[in-house]
Amino acid sequence: MLIISSKSIFVDFIFTMIYTQHNMQVENPIEVPRYGTKEMWHIHPVNETFSATEQDVDVLVKVCNEPAIYDILFRKKLNGVPYTAQNAHSLINWAKQGWKDQTRFSFLVKDTNNQIAASIDIKSNNLSNSEIGYWATMHEPGIMTNTVLTICQLAKNNGYHSLYGLVRKDN
Repeated sequence: MLIISSKSIFVDFIFTMIYTQHNMQVENPIEVPRYGTKEMWHIHPVNETFSATEQDVDVLVKVCNEPAIYDILFRKKLNGVPYTAQNAHSLINWAKQGWKDQTRFSFLVKDTNNQIAASIDIKSNNLSNSEIGYWATMHEPGIMTNTVLTICQLAKNNGYHSLYGLVRKDN
């Protein structure tokens, strides 16, 4: 069951679900339909089996420097310095370590051309209540709602009881 409810100025919705299992397991990329099209995109766990290509790194740099993503996620952290390939490699290594330690679970969403268009993560292994975070390129609309729903179902299948996302009203 998925309940979406408005909470406050800083929180636009909370995902609440009932679950029975635990330990995050994902063996293959997960198909996700792009809204308004017949396209099937893929959610890839950024775990030990994920191998980033130079194209992946280049796209991460480009997308993470898009104003909406950069201003919210990276401007303060990077002191106004643009997001670089080194930052992308660090992100991928950080994501892989989270899977290895089973402490957080990051995914990249790739389009039909196998290019990264979005990212989503479950920010902790707290099965009773965990935050999700996500971003998507402004050039490929129509993927995040179905991606969030797919990750919610995956979390449910892996024992999570409650997920929530903090969303800015102007986003």
